[in-house]
Amino acid sequence: MSRFRAMADSYHQDITASLKLLNYNAAPILTSRANGSFSVLEVKGKSGVSMPYSYSITFASDAAIDIEAIVDTEAQLNFSD
Repeated sequence: MSRFRAMADSYHQDITASLKLLNYNAAPILTSRANGSFSVLEVKGKSGVSMPYSYSITFASDAAIDIEAIVDTEAQLNFSD
């Protein structure tokens, strides 16, 4: 095992994320946060130098969301630690 891998395995960081659908006019009751964003439950994907980011995001809403209404909607994904 490499020295970097051993160090990475022993390091833990709590990161939270929120998702804001920029062009989606959701009723305030649909979003789970005061700023109109949704809580992110899971992020899977990959990124790299000179390649596009590719992520699959699972987020939560307090009410049903019309999936067809959010197709091709610009989104902002915010991370904080």
